[in-house]
Amino acid sequence: MELHLLKHPSLSETKIGFSVSGSNKVEKVSYDEETRRVYFNKEQYFKGIPKDVWVYQIGGYQVMAKYLKDRKKRELCLEEIDHYMRVAKAIERTIEVQVVVVFGNVGVAMA
Repeated sequence: MELHLLKHPSLSETKIGFSVSGSNKVEKVSYDEETRRVYFNKEQYFKGIPKDVWVYQIGGYQVMAKYLKDRKKRELCLEEIDHYMRVAKAIERTIEVQVVVVFGNVGVAMA
């Protein structure tokens, strides 16, 4: 429950980063699979986003893309940047739990 409310302590321990300073303005959203980066303008990106997290859908929406696209032409504040990284980590943990539920412990070794 804490995981989906974004209050689980493990959400603070993430390899997902945001290291490039700039305008924080959301312009064009794209994913680079090779570098695992989600760009939201020409210079700025979130790094360490696995492909399975990027393509993860809820209700037919690609969660990570929709969050940024809903903020197009706006500057992200620090809270929104932190929220985005926590959501990415929550989706990553959700996928891990789903694998265990579907495949049992064998799935953990496959993931």
